[in-house]
Amino acid sequence: NYNRKIPFIVASNSPRVDVGFMPLADPGSQMDVLPTIMYFLGGESAIPDDLDGQVFGFKDYTRAPPPSPPGACIPDANNCGCASEKQADYRGNISVTASGKTCQAWSSQSPHSHSRTSANYPDSGLEANYCRNPDGESGAWCYTEDPFSRWELCEVPTCDTA
Repeated sequence: NYNRKIPFIVASNSPRVDVGFMPLADPGSQMDVLPTIMYFLGGESAIPDDLDGQVFGFKDYTRAPPPSPPGACIPDANNCGCASEKQADYRGNISVTASGKTCQAWSSQSPHSHSRTSANYPDSGLEANYCRNPDGESGAWCYTEDPFSRWELCEVPTCDTA
């Protein structure tokens, strides 16, 4: 008699499983433990009927996602923007430029007409007059309400890295 409630992971890169790619650095990603389990635990009868293809043993087991690589951005779109994305992921409510000018609403064409609209850049979060980076500038920016200053960068915090 022995306890069969030992969690075993069948790696997702195994030809026996079709659950998608896992990184090569994943500790279990290159092994296929199914034949070994069958051998040591008594053949095919050792494999539960409800085997989901990746994990069996404890039914409440969930695979932890692989860790972020060193230096990867820890996103927090409402409070900061990732430098690696040039703050294009920022979705906070800062609406003044670094020099203190009020931002023009993205839906407005006055005092500056422009093509950066939510219709032209639907995934860029061009709402109200918040600082955004829809087009790959060096950081989040906005058009200003100052008729003599078309646009300026905003002082959006940069997110931490892992």
